[in-house]
Amino acid sequence: MKTSILVYIFIFILIISCVSPKNDYVFNKLKTELDKKGLKIDSVDNIGLIYVTVQDIKLTISLDNLRKS
Repeated sequence: MKTSILVYIFIFILIISCVSPKNDYVFNKLKTELDKKGLKIDSVDNIGLIYVTVQDIKLTISLDNLRKS
């Protein structure tokens, strides 16, 4: 189960990386997709890192990296 959720998140991040840069659409789309999977954003820090916990695994997602791709 942990692996399948991580795979979904990874695939989603790859898909999102094709979206035009510097747009809040990236954050909103990420949040929507996480919600669909039953996950929530734990926090967002001031440099744009998003923290998500999947069961016992803590993930850090960088919006800047998503936007650059």
